[in-house]
Amino acid sequence: MAFSDAVVAIAITVLILPLTDINLTDVKTQSVQEIYGRYGPQILGFAISWIVIIIFWMRHHRLFGLVGHIDSGLIWLNVAWLFGIAVFPFPADLVGQIGDGGSLDRFTASLYAGDLLFISVAGMLMSRHVGSHPELQNERGRSSSRYFRTTRAYFATAVFLVVLLAAQWLGMNALYFIWTLFLMEPICRMLDRKFYPADDQAGSSSR
Repeated sequence: MAFSDAVVAIAITVLILPLTDINLTDVKTQSVQEIYGRYGPQILGFAISWIVIIIFWMRHHRLFGLVGHIDSGLIWLNVAWLFGIAVFPFPADLVGQIGDGGSLDRFTASLYAGDLLFISVAGMLMSRHVGSHPELQNERGRSSSRYFRTTRAYFATAVFLVVLLAAQWLGMNALYFIWTLFLMEPICRMLDRKFYPADDQAGSSSR
């Protein structure tokens, strides 16, 4: 777990490096509007990428808080997840640099969304793996199956798949669909109440 946290921390740190290219002279001599017009894609790309990695890390951290034992399957799935996290700063940097509106934009957006899709699928498979192997779960994990629902993982995976497909036509504009992740929690809670009503009632009564 400590190794995974370290990889995520390094990836988040590397995300900021492209912003060090901002010319300080421009900051002193130009208006905020002019600076954003020149460096806006880099700043926005960093903000979106940082938030997305934090969301991934929080779900990863929550999952491993339910794990009592680790098997080889979980290790390899975690390695795959970490690979996606380690690669992510590269397409994130490209997103801030490219803006020709052509095929290069479509390639960059596809690479960015493709890596997010890979990370999301790896995380979903980890959750399913732990959920289907009670011997890997700690006491808290075994207390309720609601901890291993994959509603949110499916939602995030669907969002990234839509972004990947849309990038073939919309290029960088397809990345705006990522903001729908902020709707994930209320939508998934509604779906959980619909598809897991008995489990929700059991969880409420136990509290």
